[in-house]
Amino acid sequence: MKLIITDEEPDLDGAASSYAYAEFLKKNDEKAVGAVFGDLNEQTEQILEELDEEIQDASYYLYSADEIIIVSASSMDHISRRISPDKVVEIIDHEDVSKEDFPEADIEIEGVSTASTIIAEKFRDNDIEVSKGAVTLLHAAITSTIEELDDEEVTDRDREIVEWLEEQKE
Repeated sequence: MKLIITDEEPDLDGAASSYAYAEFLKKNDEKAVGAVFGDLNEQTEQILEELDEEIQDASYYLYSADEIIIVSASSMDHISRRISPDKVVEIIDHEDVSKEDFPEADIEIEGVSTASTIIAEKFRDNDIEVSKGAVTLLHAAITSTIEELDDEEVTDRDREIVEWLEEQKE
């Protein structure tokens, strides 16, 4: 089983990415769980409550996971100390990652505003249906980040995936 985690005490981008990437992997016939260490922020909790969804506590899955995937987190400083860097097989983020911290990991770093953009693109580019929960979380994560950035920091990819997610909501 693959455990998809993010920063401890994750922001909306981390929580959305973990939730949605686990869904993506499951729809590709892989056993995966998206989970978090620590408390979710108020914005994430509110969205999950409206959706009647939840994100699992990673502590329950840590020792049964064969592999760990990290999304929206780029260094050992930000993830649980209980994670062995050697178990991390993949990292997806929008910020640079130290390969030295994760010697076994395939690292995907993209020049976009959020990890949620990268995850949403995986659904779109592989023509995989995305659930209402994942659409809502990914859309909220990307749009809330875009609102905080200067216009020149937002990429065309971010804008295009927001439009695609809005189409999926219909």
